[in-house]
Amino acid sequence: MDAVTHSIRIHMKFRKKVCSIRRYCFLLLCLCVLSVLPSALAFPARVSTPGGKVNMRKTEDEKAKIVARIPNHELLDVEESGVTWSRVTYKGQTGYLKTEYLLLPSALPGQTVYPDTDGVYVYTTPDTDSSVCGMLSCLDPVLVDEAGEEWLLIRSASLTGYVSVKGFSWQSAVARDKPSFIPLDGILQQQAVLRLPSGNTLEMAPGTRLRLYSISGDTCLASINSLLGELPCTCITITIPDDAIGIAPENVTAKATQALKKQYKAFAKTTLFPLYLPYGDNSGMVLYLNEDDQVLYGTMVQADTGKVLLAQSYSSFALPVEEKDFLPYGEVRLTLSAKEMQAGDVLTMDVQAWTDANCRWSVVWNGKDVFPPRDSSRFSAAFRPRQGGEYTVSITVTDEQGYAVSQAQNFTVSEAALSQPPVPVYSQKDGWWEDKTYRKSDLEQSGCAIFTLSHALYRMGWDSDDILPENLARTYALCLTVDGTNNARLITEAASDYGFTTRKTLYTDPDEIRSLLLQGAMFSFSIARGHIALVEGLTEDPTLVRIVDSAPSATYERITGSSLYYEKQTGVYRIARTLDAIPGALWYPETDMYGGLTYALPLTYVAKRGARLIQLKNDTIP
Repeated sequence: MDAVTHSIRIHMKFRKKVCSIRRYCFLLLCLCVLSVLPSALAFPARVSTPGGKVNMRKTEDEKAKIVARIPNHELLDVEESGVTWSRVTYKGQTGYLKTEYLLLPSALPGQTVYPDTDGVYVYTTPDTDSSVCGMLSCLDPVLVDEAGEEWLLIRSASLTGYVSVKGFSWQSAVARDKPSFIPLDGILQQQAVLRLPSGNTLEMAPGTRLRLYSISGDTCLASINSLLGELPCTCITITIPDDAIGIAPENVTAKATQALKKQYKAFAKTTLFPLYLPYGDNSGMVLYLNEDDQVLYGTMVQADTGKVLLAQSYSSFALPVEEKDFLPYGEVRLTLSAKEMQAGDVLTMDVQAWTDANCRWSVVWNGKDVFPPRDSSRFSAAFRPRQGGEYTVSITVTDEQGYAVSQAQNFTVSEAALSQPPVPVYSQKDGWWEDKTYRKSDLEQSGCAIFTLSHALYRMGWDSDDILPENLARTYALCLTVDGTNNARLITEAASDYGFTTRKTLYTDPDEIRSLLLQGAMFSFSIARGHIALVEGLTEDPTLVRIVDSAPSATYERITGSSLYYEKQTGVYRIARTLDAIPGALWYPETDMYGGLTYALPLTYVAKRGARLIQLKNDTIP
């Protein structure tokens, strides 16, 4: 063998050794990397035992060496899940755990559960690079449709999308955390820029609907069209869904009010109206609105105990914008419900104009003013003529700059029959009762108790002329004193004459009143200082009762400790910010008051005032 050949052989042997070393090093590096990186199949799960720690063993054997003792409720990674044993990693150690002691994501489909914590992001696709369509509160119950190793497909009341399994490791059927935000709906009142987490921005048009989340200063986190980002609060009005509003228990409202007074000094400086929105299974939101229907404050509470979980100020948000049907500049349209009618009928009058600043009303009969011209912000009114003849209704609309436009229409009234039939609700302040005497007064001024009795007798089935208010006023004239009607005497004497049951003492127990109302009883009670109304029954909401009120203006001006409620078309009840909000409300410019109305009040308010029983005897047939 020559020197060259020997040299080549040595060189080839060296190269083989170098390649072997390189392959060994590469394999060693791969093993090191794999030992550091988590398994692609690993997913989080939580330990759940009847109590105490659980043993993690070296192999799938109950007698195998114990690698670690893991406390109950700890979170770990599942590398491989089996029927009996699962391979897990906990604090860098890997071993085996009985599968029965793990809350696995595979058990979630079909369950309704709560997030582990507050502020869980919901993505449009199972990818953190996809857009965020919203955020879950820890009080949001969600239904899990599908479960993978890393993602869950869920549905909540307001969101559908994907969430990380890490956010639902407790698989809890009850909320475990306190909320850090109160999720509400809103609407953009003006053009606004949505700032996305990526730093990009999008122009949003007025009228865009959105979901509000956390508030930070003058900005809030909101989701719009499957995008989550920041918006200025001043561009947003908070909207309240009509079908979600209910009546909060008194202890809930009391605790919410106390918490807000403690946290926000400005809370007690304005008149606010509480509204309750049920949220989840055992929680709700008490929101406080001002007279403009603007949400100023809110609390998240436990529905049963009233415990306040979170208090929030919304004073930086915009006022609601009321949509009105205005006419072109300078145009006015006066519409009358009839051009020919009988005395005693009610005429309704509606005005449309280019402004809603002021409307002056006047009615002339045979050339004479029925009442002095009256300025008002109301563009709907009613009139009940007492005599036949030719009438003219005139209106003058004036805007903020002083520009005025007038319009007038005529109508004819014929004489009516002498007696008016009983009606469901009499309007004590419609002008008709001014000349109907009640001892040394008249029914318009002093007749609330008489009207209440007439309402009750009519609902019992009486339809004779003797239950008309003017006839009852003559029959029971001596019940009127200098201090007003002696209602106890009035009801007692009427009970004897008409065969119904009453008693001298007032009912003050809400449960007793509710029980009697369910039996068909009614109650006459002092609804406000110097004013009497009728409780005619329960509403579908057992916390409220139906009220028949001949002079609601008196109630609205004097009532303390409660609010008037009206029923929406959706069947829920809402506080009346104004009497105009109550269905059937008619304002009479002649008296500057509203006619008779039916509405609702909390049963507890009636019980506090005390109610006088009016109950038909079983053997009495009108």
